[in-house]
Amino acid sequence: SSSASNALLLQPEENNVGIDGISSELPARRYHLDLASFDSVRSFAARVALEMGTIDVVVHNAGTLAACANTTDGFEVSLQTNYLSPVLLNRLLLPTLKANPAGVGRIV
Repeated sequence: SSSASNALLLQPEENNVGIDGISSELPARRYHLDLASFDSVRSFAARVALEMGTIDVVVHNAGTLAACANTTDGFEVSLQTNYLSPVLLNRLLLPTLKANPAGVGRIV
């Protein structure tokens, strides 16, 4: 479809799970993103903002079942990976979403 030609898949470079069919239809840029590290989340958001300028949609599709270990930031791994880092990422990408020419960005 014509909308697919305007789409871009931003994919953490080490994650290929569940995107094989999508990535063959969309151009993909791979960025490093480790949700167990707030520094990595900040770097990812800054790079997206710098290189993309605007984005239309953020789709969260990551998680972990790891438990009983702490991240370098001092939080339990699954709490940070499944909740804290996605919330931080949303907040950091909000200006990039708002810069969308239609004025509407979405987080799914």
